[in-house]
Amino acid sequence: MKPFLRCTALALLVGSMRPEAAQAQISWTYVSTPWARYGFGVPALMTLRAPAQGVVWGIRPYNLPGGPGNSVWAYQLFTSSDNGQTVQQSEVASSNDGGTGAGGSNVIDLWATDAQHVWVVTQGTVSGARTLLRSTTGSTALAALPAAATPATLRTVRFFNATAGVAIADAGAATTWPIFRTVDGGTTWQPIANTPAAAAGEVATDVALLGPNLWATSNRGNVLRSTDSGQTWSIQATGLTNLQSASFTDALHGLAYDRLPTQLAVTADGGLTWALVTPSGPMRRCAIQALLDVPGAYLSVGPGSYQVPNDPSGTAISTDNGATWRSLETFSFHRGLAVWNSANIWAGGDYGWAASGSSIINFLVRSTGTLLATRTGQLAQHKLAVYPNPTAGPATVAAATPGQKLKVYNAIGQVQFQQEMPTAVAPIDLSNLPAGIYQVVTEGKLGRQAARLTVVR
Repeated sequence: MKPFLRCTALALLVGSMRPEAAQAQISWTYVSTPWARYGFGVPALMTLRAPAQGVVWGIRPYNLPGGPGNSVWAYQLFTSSDNGQTVQQSEVASSNDGGTGAGGSNVIDLWATDAQHVWVVTQGTVSGARTLLRSTTGSTALAALPAAATPATLRTVRFFNATAGVAIADAGAATTWPIFRTVDGGTTWQPIANTPAAAAGEVATDVALLGPNLWATSNRGNVLRSTDSGQTWSIQATGLTNLQSASFTDALHGLAYDRLPTQLAVTADGGLTWALVTPSGPMRRCAIQALLDVPGAYLSVGPGSYQVPNDPSGTAISTDNGATWRSLETFSFHRGLAVWNSANIWAGGDYGWAASGSSIINFLVRSTGTLLATRTGQLAQHKLAVYPNPTAGPATVAAATPGQKLKVYNAIGQVQFQQEMPTAVAPIDLSNLPAGIYQVVTEGKLGRQAARLTVVR
């Protein structure tokens, strides 16, 4: 089958693309990639992850000529750890999905925690066998982890750090969800007891991770939820069917959506309960993702109706938790996204425009500015910098102006640290906090600014 048929991404208006009148823009720069970007061919649907500042990992499937029924595919893993200045890649899988010689494997999942650690899940085209591949050195050359220890119907993995992670397998004929945990980077896995009931044939379609919180969407319209790094789970119905994904701005507020959404499922209690809302405005239907450092803000993308019926191409933004949407651009066909914060966004797509007016396919772009959505829906260019990121504790906060009030929040919205900033640049020390992802927030003359900071141990 054609790889990654679900839409997995969103993007913003690229400054180097064909200009268009819009209320808000963000500048993008095309990344120089090892693969060809010009001409026509079979579109590639990228899956992207941005686990740290300036770091991106991605899977780029591409169609090979001459296969029966145009069904021969190769999968390249690529990465950049220097904000797109250099990109390395290598082929990690290939498949023939039909006709004589069918075989090989497809890539079905990708996850990364930093510039060094990445995991890829593959599925045999004919056998259905799953393989978990890993790199711990930042290389795109992967090594297979022990097959005997890998869950037989593994679908997706999410890691909190280099060693601790969670795996969700396909339910198949099982009556409860097959969920596993690892503490050695995926070399061995232990099943979780007392997992929620699963419907026959139910599978996880995506997993959102924020701090110790996990939300796994399913093809039956359910959301699996864990608040303790995967040790215990509950399940809730959203009222939608065949969910594609979910995204959360914090531990409490999020939304879920299905394949062809005319409605969104929204939660304000971390996924314990869901309410259906009908959004207004030009929401794109391919994918939706939160801007973690902008309260209530989401982006949505559409690849055009040739991929998703009645779905316009381009990008839209919501600043009120998905209730209303405003278009940012309509001409780009984006198919992959990774967001670290509002100033660090990567996108990949089928089709775009260079400054010369030439068409570009199979492109990778990165943002070169900050998109900040205020509570009134206005967009401004301001930036809050926190470095180094990740940190073992000590860090420097650089705000736009002096006189700011600084607070650090954990994943469930509790204040863990606060101080006044008489100068625009101030040191902080979070050495007493546990490892995790935190929100650094400043409030002052320019309003509220936020940045995400990872503390490691």
